[in-house]
Amino acid sequence: MILGTQNPVVGKEEIYQISDFSGGIFAGNDIQYFWYLWRKQKNGTWLDITKKEPKSGAKVTYKLGETFLGTQFKIQVYKATKNVLTQKFDTRLFGELIIVPTSSKKPSIERVILFNGGSKDVNKAHYSDTLTARAHCVAMFNQTVEFHLWEDDAEGPGHNPTVNKNNKHSVPFTAKVNEKGIAEASIKLLKHEKILKSIANKYLMKGDKDEGKNHEYYVTASYYGKIQGANQVNVNVANPDYKKEQPKQQTSSTHQSPSTPKPQEPKKPVSQPQKAQPKQNTPKFPATKISSAPRQADVQARITDAYFVNNNGQKLSKAVVGDWVRVCIHTSNMIGKHVQYVVWEYDALGFNDEISRSGRLEVKGNVITTGGFTITEKMFEKGADIGDSESQNYFIEVLPLDVSAYSKRFGVSSDGLMEVEKVKSTAVVKGQKQIEQSSTCICKRYDLVWGDKIGCNERKKVIEVAKNLGVDPN
Repeated sequence: MILGTQNPVVGKEEIYQISDFSGGIFAGNDIQYFWYLWRKQKNGTWLDITKKEPKSGAKVTYKLGETFLGTQFKIQVYKATKNVLTQKFDTRLFGELIIVPTSSKKPSIERVILFNGGSKDVNKAHYSDTLTARAHCVAMFNQTVEFHLWEDDAEGPGHNPTVNKNNKHSVPFTAKVNEKGIAEASIKLLKHEKILKSIANKYLMKGDKDEGKNHEYYVTASYYGKIQGANQVNVNVANPDYKKEQPKQQTSSTHQSPSTPKPQEPKKPVSQPQKAQPKQNTPKFPATKISSAPRQADVQARITDAYFVNNNGQKLSKAVVGDWVRVCIHTSNMIGKHVQYVVWEYDALGFNDEISRSGRLEVKGNVITTGGFTITEKMFEKGADIGDSESQNYFIEVLPLDVSAYSKRFGVSSDGLMEVEKVKSTAVVKGQKQIEQSSTCICKRYDLVWGDKIGCNERKKVIEVAKNLGVDPN
């Protein structure tokens, strides 16, 4: 019914025309066509973005900007036919076409990262940890990236495909590319520990007797089966089977051969007092208080979670400018301690913007719900960069102020971010709500005429077109 590409290139003018074999396109002013453009919103509804006067004719052009890359649109054409007897126009929905703008750039994976977000050193991990594989992509919105985990036995930097040819874990980890051009997959090492350890211990680096203290891992990212990139810095996962070689103890004998010299007794090392060291896998926070007393390692104090909630304590995944939000923090064994939270605007390239920072908060229970704050336009503007002037994503960093453990960030993965949208003026939003809540929509009068063949929005559009032509919609 509508001819034209379903994947128009952004910034390029594309032609769309109707295919009508009824002979109507040759009927002059007796048949007219009106074009309307709808944009799909994040909540799944369609927004009419047609200009005040819709395009008309059998052929039109559309040009969509770079900001609409990957957004779904719907083109609708209405056909108005003049009745020979009454000379009135009969308007009906003629056809529609779904289009998704694409980029003129060639799809590619520009950068691949593997890291342990739960560790102070993101390049170190244990088999109980979850690693994150992230690919930065170009012109690949909503496409699938496939990650594979490899154990590195090649010497020096880089990855030797010949040396590591047998070191790939067969299970792929897949992820969709989001609107920011990022694909992110979680790799739970514990779930694959048995297979990974067997791969790591089966093959050794040239010249090595064993795998050593760590197993070195990296990921490759593939698109349509072709590897397009790999992370350059390995993640060292502690080898639980590694045992430090103990020095061999010499045994003495009462019967020594005259020709065999008596072995000298090894000198006893002078004992030195050993300074206690914190365990590698315990959290360590930067303390802000200066004290002359020795600092004790608090291995039990934990900040386990933090997220945004509304006034009713319900967890939020979305908010708009003007909303009042609160921060809920979960702790363990920290009563009497103090924390501070920072709200950041997430940037895929790592240049996060600080949106809000709390004061000093005392932990009075395992769950803290803060007084909260209003997301103002000024806050929103702090995080406004290219591509996020209409919608942003926030995460929370919790800083312990008087315990020695790691500071922690919550919601920084793609799935955990809270989306914040910049909405229209209050008057416009109020008007939209009134329309949505109205139970006497103008199109209801025509239900008996058109039944359920077309939806409410289409009926309203027919009425609008008919009024522009000065005819009765019936």
